[in-house]
Amino acid sequence: MKKALKRGRILCVLLVISLLSGCWNYREAEEMAIVSGIAVDKEKDQLLVTFEIVEIKTGNEGNVQTQLISSEGKTMLEAVRKTIKTTGKKLYFSHAKILVVSKEIAEEGIIRIIDLINRDAETRFTTNFLISREKTAKEVFEQQVVTTNILSYELSDMLTSQRDLGYAYEMPEYKFLQELAASGISPTLPTISVRRENSQSFAEISGSAVFKGDKLIGFLTGEETRILLFIKDRIEGGVLVNTMHSDDGATNISLEILDNKTKMKPYYDGENITIQIRTKTDVTLDEIGGQGDYIEKDALAALKAAFEAQLEEQIVNLVAKAQQEYKSDIFGFGRSVKMNMPEVWRAIEPRWQEMFQNVGVSVACEINIKNSSILSEPIKVGD
Repeated sequence: MKKALKRGRILCVLLVISLLSGCWNYREAEEMAIVSGIAVDKEKDQLLVTFEIVEIKTGNEGNVQTQLISSEGKTMLEAVRKTIKTTGKKLYFSHAKILVVSKEIAEEGIIRIIDLINRDAETRFTTNFLISREKTAKEVFEQQVVTTNILSYELSDMLTSQRDLGYAYEMPEYKFLQELAASGISPTLPTISVRRENSQSFAEISGSAVFKGDKLIGFLTGEETRILLFIKDRIEGGVLVNTMHSDDGATNISLEILDNKTKMKPYYDGENITIQIRTKTDVTLDEIGGQGDYIEKDALAALKAAFEAQLEEQIVNLVAKAQQEYKSDIFGFGRSVKMNMPEVWRAIEPRWQEMFQNVGVSVACEINIKNSSILSEPIKVGD
């Protein structure tokens, strides 16, 4: 009896192991049309969806190529399925890294575009969203590649490398949905455009799109986007440039950002909200565009003060633009009130959109110049 029971257990284990081995939904690469990127436009009363499809060429000269396939539909899913008429295969989205949406679609509301991305089991929550500044989103995918054969992956690399510039930022699906659903903050997305040089044209990522709810209401430049990242404590790198004036003339100075910490604290006097913004930035003095000695103690102090004043002014100006032109709390001032003063937030939340337009800001920026790279003196010029 015991031997029979033991054999039965062993048989059950072997059966379970056989069922668990391999992938239940395994498919050969040849059976799939692998999507690397998606662009969404409006075509009359329908969506025009363009897919960058990766083609893997096998053989001794195996390489990777891409082609664009477009399809129309009243919904995203309908457009996706209609591609079967062209490809003969179902699209596979697990390798898609980029979703580009046209201005026209974003102005009407972006939820109907991202709902399928959010529900589908194949798409990744790390898919980055971009808003096209061009007439269409499709034309972004028609530009030349520079470093890779797959434009969508090149765009993904551009977003990652923006950490060293600060003119844009990565905004994967899950982060955008978090900001979209949160109270006290309006979402933003990075923007993409086409840069034309002579007979060539390239995709360029810079700036950001401002939303109110899920609708696009305006844009920020690349430099304004960098200030936005300062306020939101998301700046990771980049260059600060200022012009210093002396008896020798104007000199452009470049500081490279090593690190930054921004603290935001709200105050409430019973009627009005004031947001205190404090930044502390570590930099290196990387470039002096002249012969002036800015390493000497007094000159270095003046340099530091000039950059601090410039950053403070830029922050104040951007806050004023968001309040007066867009009336959209892209900084998360309301979220800061909610986190630090929950009782106050419960009282003012219903009228926050109106209150935001009159929020006062108190800004103080501290810039610490750590070193002057490998030179301690400016370049000397003889007779």
